[in-house]
Amino acid sequence: MIKCESCGYEGVKSEFRYLYNTTLDAETAYRECPKCYGWVVVNELEEEKAEKSLQKEKG
Repeated sequence: MIKCESCGYEGVKSEFRYLYNTTLDAETAYRECPKCYGWVVVNELEEEKAEKSLQKEKG
């Protein structure tokens, strides 16, 4: 789950629009909050692991 520090909105990575990686080889990326359009720094690898574990729990 990703949480926007600006407005407090919380959701899965796919809800936050991808903007770009902080550097070409970095794990972190900027994503845009769907509620307030603020920028959120996301660790892409950690979020991908978290989403996969949520899918396994639901499935």
